[in-house]
Amino acid sequence: MRRKSSRSIVLGAAFTVTAAAILIAVVTYPDDPEVVADCVEATPQPDGSHLVVPDSYCGSSSTVVVVNGSSYQYVYGATSSGRYARGGTLVRPTGVTITTRSGTTVVRGGFGGRGGSGS
Repeated sequence: MRRKSSRSIVLGAAFTVTAAAILIAVVTYPDDPEVVADCVEATPQPDGSHLVVPDSYCGSSSTVVVVNGSSYQYVYGATSSGRYARGGTLVRPTGVTITTRSGTTVVRGGFGGRGGSGS
């Protein structure tokens, strides 16, 4: 009976661990990842946080909206205390479903977006 070399045992173990990691990633990664958006004042506070305002100030726009002389926009993936949002990004992520904390869907996941012609 031939003995397996320690090299083949290590390679077999590495393959098994890699296959298990891939399987876990595929099973646990959601098909349509979600990101939470907060409508905030565009001008940050001195500590870098943004004042959270009603979703109606931002609508479904991904750009800065001006209402009564103040600018508002969505911040994505921030942590929120309810009154202030900290962190996150002002760049709208793609390929994800974006919902506000109040549950309104801003953008559905997937590729592409609303189509239109330039005519």
